[in-house]
Amino acid sequence: MRKNSKDIHGDGHGFVDVSQGGPKPSRRVVEIIDMTPTWENIAGVIERLLTEGNANARQVGRAELLRMARLADLYVASQKETKNDA
Repeated sequence: MRKNSKDIHGDGHGFVDVSQGGPKPSRRVVEIIDMTPTWENIAGVIERLLTEGNANARQVGRAELLRMARLADLYVASQKETKNDA
């Protein structure tokens, strides 16, 4: 990197403030991979927390199971509402 340019992100990747006459930013292609777990995957994790975890892990598992149940209830209610509106 040239002396009069600066790494504006501070990450060392060479993205620079071109107003200072530094090199132009490189064009990068970023592939985004969706790693959102499925409900089934999370259910398996919760099962392990509840059956094999310590006290804290079991508490987290129970809280997550209740959160998922509330979301499922909200979804069912929204589907009933949608059906009634039709």
